Amino acid sequence: MARMVQCAKLGRLLPGLEKPPFPGELGQRIYEQVSEEAWRQWPAVQAQTAWTYTPAPSFSFQARLAYRSLADWSGLAPGVEGQDVRVGPSWVVDLSAQKWIWEQRVRGNLTVRNLNNGRDRSYIRGEAARLSLILHVSVYLNE
Repeated sequence: MARMVQCAKLGRLLPGLEKPPFPGELGQRIYEQVSEEAWRQWPAVQAQTAWTYTPAPSFSFQARLAYRSLADWSGLAPGVEGQDVRVGPSWVVDLSAQKWIWEQRVRGNLTVRNLNNGRDRSYIRGEAARLSLILHVSVYLNE
């Protein structure tokens, strides 16, 4: 028999989640107060697609487009009472270029994250990712 919870989002006694959706206090709180049905509603739509173009074996471009729909988690705000936990719909566009050098021992990757500078609120706490530039260098040592 499924574990029953008084769902904070839907206001009814419903079957709960099988395990916390992520570690930590907030994950435990969701496990104890949110039904499986309510959890499936957040976000209602989440989609992403990615493209890669490789004009040469040592060079490539990548693009990622992601969408998340509106979600409302009123009643589950951690911390301040009445905190807004509505997660608005968002589009995220990431572009990156990758280059291998020195006989494919060193790889450089430059990424422009959230190119459209929109709010990427993917967590109930409302954490946002703004426009950022990421430079990543990897060195591979061979024997």
